[in-house]
Amino acid sequence: MTYLLKKVEHDELKPRSFIEQKKDGLKLRNPNKIDYILKIEKLWEEYAFTRSKQTQLRLLKTLNFTIRQKAYSWEKKWKKKRLSHADFESVFFEEAWKLCDAYNHYGDFYFYETLLLAWKRRGTDITRKLQTKKGGFEAELLPLLPETAEYLSNDIDIEEDIVNRHLVTQILNNESLTEKERHLLREIYKNPDASYLELAETIGLNHHEQVRRMLRQIKKKLSYILL
Repeated sequence: MTYLLKKVEHDELKPRSFIEQKKDGLKLRNPNKIDYILKIEKLWEEYAFTRSKQTQLRLLKTLNFTIRQKAYSWEKKWKKKRLSHADFESVFFEEAWKLCDAYNHYGDFYFYETLLLAWKRRGTDITRKLQTKKGGFEAELLPLLPETAEYLSNDIDIEEDIVNRHLVTQILNNESLTEKERHLLREIYKNPDASYLELAETIGLNHHEQVRRMLRQIKKKLSYILL
């Protein structure tokens, strides 16, 4: 009995590992989502170990349903202000993609929990811009439809919808584009069925062939994204 008592006392004094403490915190914060959060964490660990597009895509695909759910939730609150789920979905997906490399697993919060905080910040940023009437140009570009990407990916075989949204997000945030090029992309978004002639007239070009050349120039600038 004395031996067993000493063993229990020794185990109680033994410091808990960081992983155990982190998991204990998760049980208190999100007791109903433990399995899902740990599943996402494991997928991130696979990506962190390999740094391959395949493992990253697997992680983002698993998050895809949640991203859409969160986007529709924000839409319900702001639909009267003409904000749709697409406005939020594009930036939420961007945050997930960026966090793949920015996340530090030695922090107190798991990848998914960190992502929730990032989504809340970005969602607030979008609504703040609307309320203060700032960032109008960015607000017009956020709900980009898949049709826009078709103008830029004629020679690219990308079947996964999630990859296309990732591509669109990178395109819109690329700093190498001129205002004229951004104007063209915005018009394509507004009217995806427009012909090259109609696009040329709308953005002030003299000939529809200039639209073709501009799109080829955009592709060159974004070649590292489209590979």
